[in-house]
Amino acid sequence: MTRHGRTARTSTSAGDPAQLGDPPSLPAALERGDARPPSRAGASRAELVGLVGGLLVAPTAAQRNRQQAATGLVLDWLETFPGGDWQDRWILSGSDEQGPGWGPSSVSPGRRARFTAGLGALLALRAVRPSYRWLFASRMLGAYDTYRRHNQTATFGRLHRQLTEHGGCDEYTGDALNLVTRMVIVTGKDVLDIDLADVTAYAQARLASGRPVAALPLAYQALHAVGGLTGAPATLAHSRTPGKLTPAQLVDRYPVADRAIRDVLVHYLAERAAVLDYASVVNQSQMLVALFWTDLERHHPGICSLNLPNDVAQAWKQRSTRCPTDGPD
Repeated sequence: MTRHGRTARTSTSAGDPAQLGDPPSLPAALERGDARPPSRAGASRAELVGLVGGLLVAPTAAQRNRQQAATGLVLDWLETFPGGDWQDRWILSGSDEQGPGWGPSSVSPGRRARFTAGLGALLALRAVRPSYRWLFASRMLGAYDTYRRHNQTATFGRLHRQLTEHGGCDEYTGDALNLVTRMVIVTGKDVLDIDLADVTAYAQARLASGRPVAALPLAYQALHAVGGLTGAPATLAHSRTPGKLTPAQLVDRYPVADRAIRDVLVHYLAERAAVLDYASVVNQSQMLVALFWTDLERHHPGICSLNLPNDVAQAWKQRSTRCPTDGPD
């Protein structure tokens, strides 16, 4: 695990921002908007708490104090774990596996909101990098906007213009922009350093979570158009050629636990592939495996039969008609 320097300890309290004085200015690289700052996983507590006020748009003194206090809460909690830097402590806290339940146990809703605000600031400052699994399960959309305002703003601006001009619907534009932001947060890379392997890793993580990847083709095309994905084909579809996936490969894109059910799904798709075009077979594989069977396995561990009890079938029907709770791609 990469170390970014020894974490300096300080007795300054985030609850007493007056002791910190005015927050230091954000580095020139952020103001130019053409480069990200270095990781702050090894920054001191005082440095991080001091910087968070600069993440706000025209903040009042009270807003700045609240943001500093919220960030201090998260850092206080992370300091209870061993590790060489804040990212180490985040990993050792087990938060990546806990999703929305991360943080101290028995936290009130009000305190949970402050923890969320503080963590959003640490994401923007590049002090911690959660996993895709955590980001998919957490409502952090406002944090993505903050990240883009203070990291490579010119590049994200170009990406946004490309999406606006060629992406059509505002919803898809926002989804694609957030998707790229997630990849940058998780990988720790510059926007234009994202490569095809990163895109593949994102798609695999997204599908493994049972969530759609509808915005990925648009995000890929826009990222390529602004100079990213060096050496990769211009579209996601072209990156996946030559060759079409077999029915077995289509099913195995998803984490089916029961082998017998997996084989039934493969057999069914093979029969349908004889009379359907490839795009329809891909669509059916997503509906049957991702939206139907793996959803059942997540909610009913150990399930091993397609002969569903009525309560299980009705519960699945209700889930399938609701919008996803994790936010856009």
